[in-house]
Amino acid sequence: METVVDVETGKVSQCFSQAHPSPVYCQLVISDRLLATGDDDGNVKLWDLRKGHPIMELQENQDFISDMAVDEEKRFLLATSGDGTMTTFNIRRRKMVVQSENMEDEMLSVAIVKDGSKVICGTGEGALNFFNWEEFGNISDRFPGHPMSVDCIVPVTENIVCTGSMDGVIRAVNILPNRFMGVVGEHEEFPIEKIRITPNSEMIASCSHDQKIKFWHVAHLEKETIDASKKAKRDNKPKNLKKTAGQEDFFADFGKDLEVKPAAESEDDLSEEEGDSDNEEEPENADNGSESEESDDFLSDDDSDDLDEDDSADEDDVDSADEDDDDSAEDSDSNTTESEERTGDEDEKDVTKDKPDSDTSGKQ
Repeated sequence: METVVDVETGKVSQCFSQAHPSPVYCQLVISDRLLATGDDDGNVKLWDLRKGHPIMELQENQDFISDMAVDEEKRFLLATSGDGTMTTFNIRRRKMVVQSENMEDEMLSVAIVKDGSKVICGTGEGALNFFNWEEFGNISDRFPGHPMSVDCIVPVTENIVCTGSMDGVIRAVNILPNRFMGVVGEHEEFPIEKIRITPNSEMIASCSHDQKIKFWHVAHLEKETIDASKKAKRDNKPKNLKKTAGQEDFFADFGKDLEVKPAAESEDDLSEEEGDSDNEEEPENADNGSESEESDDFLSDDDSDDLDEDDSADEDDVDSADEDDDDSAEDSDSNTTESEERTGDEDEKDVTKDKPDSDTSGKQ
């Protein structure tokens, strides 16, 4: 059964019972009135919602239709299959145009990039197969590197795609030069089933077997630069391209604005706390004073007597020092007088010696 739901009202607008003979595996909205579906047996149907029945029914594949894509002009429908081929259908003529050679590996996803000049297909071995536009017979390039199957692809820009792998990791891949840019998100170890991008190309939505739908920011991928001069290297630790570290999904920071922050303390409360701190310091100072008094009380009588004797001894030493100073001063005075008397006697002797000489000279 195929059901069409109006996303504005949330109600079922159309329902097609027994749309396919086998379970529907994938579907693609081409326009407001066209819808494409593929089932497990390789049947592809094109629906006109105005008529209420398929306008094209073709079975060109031997295995399930894994994914579909359409160009901007809505002319060609590309369908990958589990039988290892990619089939191109003309929407206007309602017939098959060409089918690629068998890649001997499941073709699980498809996307159109590089302004419609390249087609990328994800495989079960983890490689990306490249086709040139309107040269869908065989691949033009191949880019391996995913550890497990590439189950879904969504273009973010004309040069960057996001791939969802069976290991539960969503990776950003640069196209020509082919480089792994890093990890955008993950569903732990659950396989990524589908990835879709928002109309403004700012976020992608992913779903997995963990029964969760997660949203990831991808607008910042355009600012990432790739050095084409360096060869690609396998890095065991891929770069984390999540916009916010630790943000698991779009709703991870939901409710942060609703958290109640503690009210700021008033000035009175702060002043009271300061007063309490001052009061706590005063008893400490009082305790220090009491400790000094107690230390004085702890001195015994013998210790006090010893201190008194030491003080008296110091005073005696001072007095004796003063007396010594006086004696030395008196000695110096006596010495000076004696020296003066000696000099006077010597002068007198010299005078007496000179007198006889004068007498003798007179007699002559």
